[in-house]
Amino acid sequence: MEKALQPIEGQFSEIVRNLENINHVLTDNDKLFLIEFWLLQRARTEEFAKSTAESTEQDIKTLLSIDIKMEVKKVVHKVIQSILKNRHLIHDLKVCILKNNTKTDFITSDHPAVLTNRWYFLNKKVQFRSFGLQSSGALFILPLTPRILMLAYDKDVYSIANIKGWVQLKNRYDIDAFNYLQLLNCRANIYTANPDSALYIESLHNEVEYSKSLQGHKTEFYISDNSDGKIKDENRIDVSEIKVNQKFFKVSQTVYAAPPIWPRVINWKPNGFIMTNDTYDDFVRQAVVKKTGRSDFYKMSIRKG
Repeated sequence: MEKALQPIEGQFSEIVRNLENINHVLTDNDKLFLIEFWLLQRARTEEFAKSTAESTEQDIKTLLSIDIKMEVKKVVHKVIQSILKNRHLIHDLKVCILKNNTKTDFITSDHPAVLTNRWYFLNKKVQFRSFGLQSSGALFILPLTPRILMLAYDKDVYSIANIKGWVQLKNRYDIDAFNYLQLLNCRANIYTANPDSALYIESLHNEVEYSKSLQGHKTEFYISDNSDGKIKDENRIDVSEIKVNQKFFKVSQTVYAAPPIWPRVINWKPNGFIMTNDTYDDFVRQAVVKKTGRSDFYKMSIRKG
């Protein structure tokens, strides 16, 4: 698998070298490659594989009371194959490059491809749910060097002022905000180009240590009412309440933590909206709804909830 990915790594390195040139114009091909590379990077990291394996192990233990251990390498291969098959569902995200003009570096980690969602964390309608690649309000973040970072975002929810795909960051507040997300996303290791940044990283870690401890996975069960096959909040039950031959849905979720601050460059879009169908699988992007051919979704203002 790693050998097969070498040409992709080479193309990534070439794009990063081009981006380090201040006069480089970000092309549509650059944007498409970077967002797909984010997806690949997220899937191939040991942290994501372990996270996926642990979630599956917990589901099996909850349902069958059986302890198993999954092989991480096999999980990585399956996850990569699955994600690459569905990569077209993220092509609607808008991509920009953030240039760090401060004295503080972007840091990175053993799990650098961050998935977060400011809208989800601030909306009461979804406060007990998780979000994913297709969710409204998605934010994909990947540091490319200590000076540049890729940000992909839902253009129906957020607005980011940029010039030809470039955003100039001049305030350390924004750098800290992105670095907090690396601390929350990492499993064990943080990497920095500055050998004298230990105290800075420690201060960031202290701010997110408690929030990070709340992250993990949860599995919920819902009775199927046989009406429309959709998952509804009012049908949630405890696993101990499931009866023999009873139809039910199992929903596994990643539990994310919000950073203490958000980058100021990420603004709400005037008249921004999400797509909903008033069930558990709602709040997805309009482009995803169109690509999947769903007709039961409607627009809702991001200000509601």
